[in-house]
Amino acid sequence: AEAAKKLIVESRADLTQSADDIVIGNPKGDITMVEFYDYRCGYCKRAEEPLAAILKDDPKLRIILKSWPVLGPDSVTAARAVFAAKMQGADKQLALHIALMAAKNPIDESKIMTLSKDAGLDVDKLKTDMADGHISAAIEKTRALATKLSIGGTPTFILGERIMPGVDTAENFRKAIAQARKGS
Repeated sequence: AEAAKKLIVESRADLTQSADDIVIGNPKGDITMVEFYDYRCGYCKRAEEPLAAILKDDPKLRIILKSWPVLGPDSVTAARAVFAAKMQGADKQLALHIALMAAKNPIDESKIMTLSKDAGLDVDKLKTDMADGHISAAIEKTRALATKLSIGGTPTFILGERIMPGVDTAENFRKAIAQARKGS
């Protein structure tokens, strides 16, 4: 646990200051939760409900979403699409993120492009932008960070100096946030 805390402290900037990540909640919140997720992960999709509940009740919470595509090529395609969507606007990126998290599996390239169009994206531009080398670098950076922190799967949350793997209840997230605010 002490080694994990040290690694989290050392990695704080990589966890919280990447312009590539989606930020939800209060961008200037007093506490930050980081989620590593995959668009094809059923557990990540189940985590959406408790996360929405805690965001609704906590106006000082900032959540940073780190796309970590670990479940195969279609996961990588989904991640690339969401990173590329930001080139058409942060609002479109968030809309595609929400659509992919709400979509039932399986998620494949066809479904990703349909959801992209429905989210108001120019799909031809999106496909071109998905090949941008910056996106490959962003995915690799998240993979390297997850490896450094010994994160074994998705979803995994970082709150304060604590690594929390798996889905939890809104109440347990609230307790963990309260503890992190107290510095424990």
